[in-house]
Amino acid sequence: RKIVLVNREHEVNLFCVSRKKQGKGTGKILMNSFLDDCRKNGIISVTLDTDKKYCNFGFYEHFGYKLVGHFHSPIQLFYSGSSDECVTYKINIWD
Repeated sequence: RKIVLVNREHEVNLFCVSRKKQGKGTGKILMNSFLDDCRKNGIISVTLDTDKKYCNFGFYEHFGYKLVGHFHSPIQLFYSGSSDECVTYKINIWD
């Protein structure tokens, strides 16, 4: 990551659902469970980084994550082979 945009106390490090399970509510169940656990443990906010080209932005926005910035990642370019563009999302759990 070339630029860190927000203070990160809590972060989603990797969130993915297999292609076979996509569109069947699995991601929604996982994210709801994660956010419920955050609330139970007094977590105030969570950030996550994702690629700009392949991300399902609507999924994160549905839960209340807000776009807070853009950055370029050499690692993303290496793995995707096509783009180094990434975005950071943040959710305030108690909003």
